[in-house]
Amino acid sequence: MRVSLRLGAPLLLVAALVDPSFAVEQPNELNLPRGGINLTGVTYYHVAFPFLNVAGYDDRWISSGGTPGAWDDGRVIPLTADRYPAQLAPDQDARSLIFTHNGSIYPTGQYVLTWDGTGTIEIENGASLVSTDPVARRSVYEVSNAANLGLLLYIRDTSPADPIRNVQVRLPGTEQSGSLFNPDYVADLEGYGVIRTMDWNRTNNNPYSEWSQRSTPTTYHVGSDLGVPYETQIALANETQQDLWVTVPHRANDNYVAELAQLIDDELDPNLRVWVEYSNETWNTIFDQFFYTKDVLVPQYQVEGQPPMPIHQAYGRRSAEVFGIFDANLANPRERMIRVVAGQAANSYQLDQALIGASFGGEVQADVAAVAPYFSLTDAQMTDLYVDYQNGQVDLAEVFATLRTRIDERALQWQANADVADARHLPLIAYEAGQHLTPIGPTQRADAGFVELLANINRDERMGNLYTYMTEQWHAIGGETITFFADVGSWSEFGFWGLKENYLDDDSPKFQAVQDFLNATETLSGDYNRDGRVDAADYTVWRDSLGTANPLADGDANGTVDTADYSIWRVNFGRTQTLPSQGSISTGTVPEPGAVAIGLGGLGALLISRRVTLPRPRAYQIHDAGQRAATPLSR
Repeated sequence: MRVSLRLGAPLLLVAALVDPSFAVEQPNELNLPRGGINLTGVTYYHVAFPFLNVAGYDDRWISSGGTPGAWDDGRVIPLTADRYPAQLAPDQDARSLIFTHNGSIYPTGQYVLTWDGTGTIEIENGASLVSTDPVARRSVYEVSNAANLGLLLYIRDTSPADPIRNVQVRLPGTEQSGSLFNPDYVADLEGYGVIRTMDWNRTNNNPYSEWSQRSTPTTYHVGSDLGVPYETQIALANETQQDLWVTVPHRANDNYVAELAQLIDDELDPNLRVWVEYSNETWNTIFDQFFYTKDVLVPQYQVEGQPPMPIHQAYGRRSAEVFGIFDANLANPRERMIRVVAGQAANSYQLDQALIGASFGGEVQADVAAVAPYFSLTDAQMTDLYVDYQNGQVDLAEVFATLRTRIDERALQWQANADVADARHLPLIAYEAGQHLTPIGPTQRADAGFVELLANINRDERMGNLYTYMTEQWHAIGGETITFFADVGSWSEFGFWGLKENYLDDDSPKFQAVQDFLNATETLSGDYNRDGRVDAADYTVWRDSLGTANPLADGDANGTVDTADYSIWRVNFGRTQTLPSQGSISTGTVPEPGAVAIGLGGLGALLISRRVTLPRPRAYQIHDAGQRAATPLSR
């Protein structure tokens, strides 16, 4: 059966793109999770330690020994297919970095080094040898203090016939564990519903097109442009029991895509789904995928029109092709795949054009539309903040008030994207989300004091409050799954992306706010009389509270009961919620015709008297903020 699927993929793809009758029926129920998380890319200065083996986080072997005192003598080190030194000159060492320049943030204790092959390998810089067994190829090192240079792994010599390989440096106390993953890291991922591995996969600027070029479980440098192997990404999804969101590299050819789909079909837990997205932000001119789309895909598809329309439509077209290949190579695609087409939060035109490109015969080949609802200061506001910092006049209360206003302003853009998605009966989700405070220009980036000010803003309890407010506003416009960016990552002049700034940072207000968001047991959205049902009685509460600050009917928590709160009631009309002890929120309750007539009739009279314009209701079923997928494969 697998052979027939693989051979049939091109024919199925052509049929899907040419014959609209072949288009996959749109699901009525996606069972989308409340939240998701982006994983920070693995580097030698990583501060999360997702793997129990901490070797290979860097991107290359550094040659040393030829020039006394030189950190890198510049000589080439020939590599095996798995990126281990294939051979070394008599006076040459190969150096690999572990924890280097990560802020001296790593565990102390006994690290166990193991390897296969013939040669000499050892750890230096703050690691004292406790014992070694060359026959068993195992050494134990005591690390008493963390240092900014980290640990340095050296291969002193290696046999070309039997090169050193399968090198592992295990975190203290984990040698006997049968897992690939650090249990503390896994625990931090609990509560999300989907894991987006864009940075693990080195999606941005990825140069590879052939499946044979990808990293594998035996590849040493997972911190290189090869990224973390798909097998490892799948294993993490299986261990955490969360859906896997893959971003297919922009240059990946059809065979690459088919092989990836087959691998996922083989190895991903059948109770989990794969979310498929073609590349990442092909509209963003800082990435190679933008130029690839413009210079390769636009001519390939002969997309015409005024720029930038062709770029966005070409991205949508390639997305549909990638979905078609996955569809042909997954055994149960309608239950196992969510097709993601993304746009830019600040410009709904891009999402609109991408969805046009992904449509054939009037049918959009996507299950969800996605944007990234970040919030930040404008460039002018950041410049003003820098001037205030230089003058010693920073008012943090004013900064946080401005950021809250910026969320309100950005919510208008989110709503425009929600309208685009709604027009095609698609839910709007967030592929990334969070704060976007970043110094502007080299002067601000080079000012350590200003960088620390921005870091302290991220450490402030009020930043956690802003994350809560952001999620409320996102749900107020009808947005669903919020995939935060990102889990654990160093904060620097290049951004403060991590919810936690290192693996010890459990008190981070951003992290705690997201945990509260994931774990909250909230009142059913639109249930303004708190009886567990969204019905005409809740409309009456809203109507009688319109224009007041009644918190019961203030669904978006903006301080005023207004038309947005009606929209929240309208899209949830007919939904019910059981008590926490009885299980999750249920969906699918059919509204009573009499209740609909009463609610809408009364609303019409109210609008005539008050001349209120209401937003157009969503055309698909909204999940309540607290809903989790009780049956993950239910579509």
